[in-house]
Amino acid sequence: MHILPETIKKLFLDIDQTSHNYAQIKLAMYHSLTESELSFLIDLAHSPYTLTPVKQNDYVLIRLTNPNADFNSYFERYGCTYDIMKDMGLIKYDSDYTYLYGIVIKDDGYQSEFNPYYPQMLVDVYIYNTDVKNTLKTERETCKTLNLIPLDMSELPDSISNDLFKETI
Repeated sequence: MHILPETIKKLFLDIDQTSHNYAQIKLAMYHSLTESELSFLIDLAHSPYTLTPVKQNDYVLIRLTNPNADFNSYFERYGCTYDIMKDMGLIKYDSDYTYLYGIVIKDDGYQSEFNPYYPQMLVDVYIYNTDVKNTLKTERETCKTLNLIPLDMSELPDSISNDLFKETI
């Protein structure tokens, strides 16, 4: 995504203009942040939902912003079907969005320390395993941080919590 420089400059207009470093602050922010980081901040500023920072190994709901395209990409790559995913409880709906379940592996940055505000996260998405009937597998996907909603383990569907329980036995 390309952001016009004028849009980015407008984002920083609310900085205290009485600061003796006002001009330098704006220029430093504009030139120091990557396009991905700037996009994330702008998306965050105008997002209709609240960001709850995630941690490594958090179970999450992954908000699909374009369900038809997102579903098709999962199904084509991994061979699972929408009906099976729905029957196994691996798809969640509310009045506005469709969600998949996953677990946060790490942020998509190059730093060794986890950054909960990095624009993208690597997430293992739970999908139906077409190779072994009635089992799940995970596939690693890059997801926008703004589309991740942390879950308590008790909020996971039975198909996932039962599968996790089997792995510990």
